[in-house]
Amino acid sequence: MQHPQSRRVLLSHVQEDQGVLWQAILNSQGVIVDFDLSWRRHHPNLLSYLQELTEQAQPLPNLLIMDINAKIGEESHAAEVCRWCTKYLTDLQVIFLYNSGEQVPDLAKRWGLRRGAVDVLPKLTRENLLVLAIKLTSILGLTIKAEPLKGIAELMPSSVVTPPVLPETQTPIPNLAEPASSLESRVESKADPKPESKNELKPKADSQEYIIYRGVKVPKRRS
Repeated sequence: MQHPQSRRVLLSHVQEDQGVLWQAILNSQGVIVDFDLSWRRHHPNLLSYLQELTEQAQPLPNLLIMDINAKIGEESHAAEVCRWCTKYLTDLQVIFLYNSGEQVPDLAKRWGLRRGAVDVLPKLTRENLLVLAIKLTSILGLTIKAEPLKGIAELMPSSVVTPPVLPETQTPIPNLAEPASSLESRVESKADPKPESKNELKPKADSQEYIIYRGVKVPKRRS
């Protein structure tokens, strides 16, 4: 097996934020990475760039990682590059990145594999970083070093959305499946009680008659 430092990866036609993450992951595994953020200006035609390296007998990377949606005009640049590498650079493996989501659709996966890619990987997230890093190092024939990846993952935002917790004093969300009449009755029961009417607050008149006997008020005996 080759020494890890002899592994070289070319990252091209990749979104900047994803490219920086892949570069950090590969560097943490001792892999040399060629990632030019100005690839649109320096070598927008990746196929011509690879052909030039071959003609000049320049060192070629062991692995090429590029966006599956890379195009030149209306033509798929990703498909063109992958077909050429499969035919003329059999030692150069190609991986497509599907940066449109955290899952690769079956159609995109089949499309990439049929054109010669060894794999199609989804957008990097904090949750799938380790799994994708294991795939990548396996393709390169390396043993994963998990410890350096923890620091990279901790710097990435989580893609898992945590539902907000309602405060205890907040009115609970009504059950839309509950009948309206039942819902209204529960709401009314929680409302402030209505004040009693004036008639209810007024004390009842006393129909009992009284007489004064030796300075004391006593009920009058009914006849």
